[in-house]
Amino acid sequence: MKPLGSAGDVGGVWSRQVEVRKVPGKVVETEAVITAFEPGQRLAVQRASGAIRPHAIYRLEPAGTGTRIAFELDIALRGATWLALPLVWLFMMLAIRPVLPKDFARLAERLAGK
Repeated sequence: MKPLGSAGDVGGVWSRQVEVRKVPGKVVETEAVITAFEPGQRLAVQRASGAIRPHAIYRLEPAGTGTRIAFELDIALRGATWLALPLVWLFMMLAIRPVLPKDFARLAERLAGK
């Protein structure tokens, strides 16, 4: 991730960002913007570029001595983009799902101040 925002924006320098992700056969860069930010409670991010623009919401809730992260993904497919649904599912399974455990482990380390 590369920050593109300004310190005074909602979400600070991360209010806009570019995500660089390796997918089978190439490297893809997509821009995203923060649509909601409630520190310690909720973060919502909307893809601002690309043919498919998902909206992701992360909710943080106390869970015993830790924190539970709830993740919601909304992908609005219109017109011919419905034909891409199998590709979106395949991308989620092959490119996104495998990296989530490492992403969440890094997030936990950062939240713990390591």
